[in-house]
Amino acid sequence: MALFTRKKKNALLTLLQNKITQSSNATVLNDAEIKQLLTEYFTTAIKSPEQKSLKMQGEYLSLLRGSGLEFEELRLYQPGDDVRTIDWKTTARLNKPYVRINKKEQSSSILIFLDYSNSMHFGTKTRLKSSQAARLAVLLVAKALKKEIDITIAIYNGAKTYFYNKKANSKRIFELLGNINKSTSKINSIEPSNGFTESLAGLAVLSRSYENVYIMSDFKNFTRASLPAISSLASNGIIKLIKITDPVEYKLPNIGKINFYDINNNKYIKINTSSSKIRKELTEGMEYQDKAHKLIAEELGLKINHCSTVDNTLTFFLHAGMNA
Repeated sequence: MALFTRKKKNALLTLLQNKITQSSNATVLNDAEIKQLLTEYFTTAIKSPEQKSLKMQGEYLSLLRGSGLEFEELRLYQPGDDVRTIDWKTTARLNKPYVRINKKEQSSSILIFLDYSNSMHFGTKTRLKSSQAARLAVLLVAKALKKEIDITIAIYNGAKTYFYNKKANSKRIFELLGNINKSTSKINSIEPSNGFTESLAGLAVLSRSYENVYIMSDFKNFTRASLPAISSLASNGIIKLIKITDPVEYKLPNIGKINFYDINNNKYIKINTSSSKIRKELTEGMEYQDKAHKLIAEELGLKINHCSTVDNTLTFFLHAGMNA
């Protein structure tokens, strides 16, 4: 088949990711799921033993300064400085007012980027990829609520990026999470291949005041063109890349001939899943994509954490160090 030429090695993968399912336009979360996740989070031993040694590659010390506990430096008092930061011993010794500058706490703000482009509206067993990303976002919001810090959610739906910012508290948490579903409808149009990169570039401009950045996507359109934006994000604090996948993307079940929707050509294509050649092509395509993404991320010293749609959300959240 012409579909599987070398130039189109990942064509089957693209078709599979863009398969229209009955649930593709459904909300990614409902209130019952949110309440269950929050209950699990607040009733679980948050500080698990594994986390103490989970300083993963891709975590950067923030260069921002503020009211954290770790001492940074002493400097002369300047108009506008908080008088509570004056170091009285140094001031008395040098006969000039000095203030203590501390490193800003890394957990003082969180920025979440959710990729809800068309390929994320896919799932075959437990949930959609977009739903798994949303569930991780719920736990990050719960973390922000627990620590009473600001949180911003940026949602890219394949055409536009939406931003929602709230001070995480019990009154606003459902309002913030409710905004997720408002921006996640599957768009029925061809997405620009550079849309993901452009959205990240806009995110990089806004991220200067954030110390923790989480990017959750299937990284379908993640290329070297995304590196400048990622580099800018990484230079400002801790950044985690979470790649959301579905088991069928790695292993196509043998279920005969089924229809897939080719969004690039706006038509359905029948694929014979009983073909061992096609199933092998899919596996090789996904492995090739994973390797390419890994190499791109490593250029910036970052690690891509893989989360499947069948993974237990809270378990992955804790083991990936997202609660630190």
